[in-house]
This record gives sequence, structure tokens and C-alpha cells, in this order.
Amino acid sequence: MALNGGFCGSFAPYGYMVDPKNKRQLLVDPETAPTVKRIFELSKQGNSVHQIARALCEDGILIPRAYRAMKNGTLDTSTGFKFPTDWVGKNVKMILENQVYLGHMVSHKTQTKSFKNKKLVSVPKEEWIIVRNTHEAIVDEETFELVQKFISVKKRPNKTGRPNMFVGLVKCPDCGRNMAFSNPNGREPRFRCRTYARNSNLCTTHAISYDALQQIVMGDIQKHIKSMEALGDQFIEEMHELSEKGGGQKIKQFRQDLEIAEKRIAEIDSVIMKLFEQNALGKISDERFEKMSSAYENEQKELTQKRDDLKARIIAEEKKTQSTNQFLETIRKYETVTELNRSMLVELIDSIYVYQAEGTGKDRKQKVEINYRFLAGSQCGIA
Repeated sequence: MALNGGFCGSFAPYGYMVDPKNKRQLLVDPETAPTVKRIFELSKQGNSVHQIARALCEDGILIPRAYRAMKNGTLDTSTGFKFPTDWVGKNVKMILENQVYLGHMVSHKTQTKSFKNKKLVSVPKEEWIIVRNTHEAIVDEETFELVQKFISVKKRPNKTGRPNMFVGLVKCPDCGRNMAFSNPNGREPRFRCRTYARNSNLCTTHAISYDALQQIVMGDIQKHIKSMEALGDQFIEEMHELSEKGGGQKIKQFRQDLEIAEKRIAEIDSVIMKLFEQNALGKISDERFEKMSSAYENEQKELTQKRDDLKARIIAEEKKTQSTNQFLETIRKYETVTELNRSMLVELIDSIYVYQAEGTGKDRKQKVEINYRFLAGSQCGIA
């Protein structure tokens, strides 16, 4: 039934109701769907899940479980609803992450341990059963994708004493990992490669100050806005050409890097297998085997992460070559904005790659690659 896109749950997700004529079909609930839309809109505006939960509490909106009890006529008699409007961040986050609001049926999220043990356990996300377009959507794909970026960003200040609006966006181009935000010895906050911070032999620092990155990104956004205002239709044509040309070049490079990474992953599998054989035959001691296999496994783990990142970047670039107009519509919203903020960042930018600096002192130069969400082909700044 799940594979056919049929609804298999005990009760409909918040925002929907079960079709009385077909219990395997979901219909939009006119009473709760507006609340779901409001939750997504508040998140899109940059509110945290806790801020959204607080707003729903203040407005006296029933939590999903209490709403179901109210519809069943058991809310007043039940002892489990002392605070029926007590929304918490976890409730909000579950709604924001649920693909059911895109009109897709998502099943097989949990399963029993075995036919003997009926305890439910979570199923890995890659094993979920997702059937697209089985019912009416409450939110559009663009809003859903944007919100996923918002909820991945920390909303509270970290130990540096200031919030990091770039969380989840700044990456190392060599290892593919997110860069760490730190405030070393009370100095100016900066980013540096997370892999390097853990093991300096595996990567380089790629360090850049928080303020420098802010200036580069804001400057590049303002440059696009000024060009758009000055050149009009010519700018739009240039953006289309840049998107198609730059996207094609980047996809070609990504595929080459992906081939190298996959080849090395396969080589490491072969090496580890030979180490197992030599250890079993007594040619390599257990201690030596553990040390060598651990080193190879760590390298393979880093390569696997890089491979997954490259695959995601290829898909993103292919999609962006068709979306230049969407970039232009989005950037127009920020024509009068003079200071970078989280909302602008997440709505406009997909990722920022900070390269290793070259030279020292006045001769120091550093490439910063800004990948816009709807524009293929990177834009670069120099720190």
C-alpha cells in the first residue's frame, strides 16, 4: 500500500484529514492547513522553531494531538491535555521537515524490531518510501526548500558571543566539510576548515575572518543589484549566458573530481581487504593492522563525504541553469538592503567555498566562491 502511495497511518498528519470516501487518501483540512502555512511562512521570515511555537501558544492554537482529541469529542474529558495549546519547538520542526506538505506520501519511517519484538524503531531516511504527488500540497517546493536551510541554521549565539548567520553555508572546497566558526584567544571571530581543526595532516586552514566574509558576500550581492539596475535586459541576458556557460564548466569539473574520489574509495576497499588477509595469515600484527586500517577508513570516510557533496553540487548546478529568472526575482527584494542578514543569505545563497589563502601581508589573496541558489556558475571575491 505504501509503495502505491496509499495512506497507511492511524491518523492524518496535522493539516490534512482522511478522505471519508477513501481511507487511503488525504484531503486538506480547511481548519488546520492555514496554521501549517503560517508555520512555514514564519520560518521563511527567519523565526526559529521556538519563536514559532511561542507565537502559536500565545494565539491559543491547539497542538496536533489536542486538535485530534477535540475533533473526536474527547478533549474535555481527557486527562492528558492540561496544556492543550503548549506548542514546543520539536512539534514545529517535525511539521517543517515533513514532505507530506509538498503533496508526497511518506511512509515506512518506523518499523518493529522483529516479528517477536514489536517495539518501533526509526528507519534510516534513505529507506523511507516516498511517492510523489499523491494529494494536494499545502506548501510549494520553493518554500519548503528554503525553510530546510533556515531550520539548519543556529538561532542562538554560540560561545563567541555573537550569532553566526553563515552556519551551514560556508564550506571547504578541498574536503567538502562545513567550516568551523571560532573565536581563538578572544581575537576576531573567523572560519577555518573543520577537518584541519581535527587533523592538520588531512587539509589546510582555509581561514577567513567573519567580518571579511560578510563584506565580500554583501559586496557581491550589491554588485549584482547595481548591474541589474544599470543594464536592465542586457544584464538578464548576460546572467542567462553566465549561468549556462559557468554551470557547464563546473559540472564537468565536479564529474572529474567525483570520478577521482570514487576510484580512490574503491582502491581503499581493496587495500583494506588485503590488510585483513595479511592479518589473518599472521603477516601483520593486530596492533599494526588496527593502526593502518583505521587510517584508511578515516580517509575513505572523508572521501565518501566529498563524493556525496560533489553529487549534490552536480544536481544543484543542473537545476540552477534553468532558474536564472528566479534569481533575478529574488534579488530584487533586497535592492534597498544595506546590511547582510540571515534571511537574505539563506534565500539567495546555496553555498560559499573559501579557498586557501596565498601570499602574506599586503600580498595575501584568498578566493571566495559564492554559489547562488538560482544561478549556475560561481561568483568570486578576494579577501
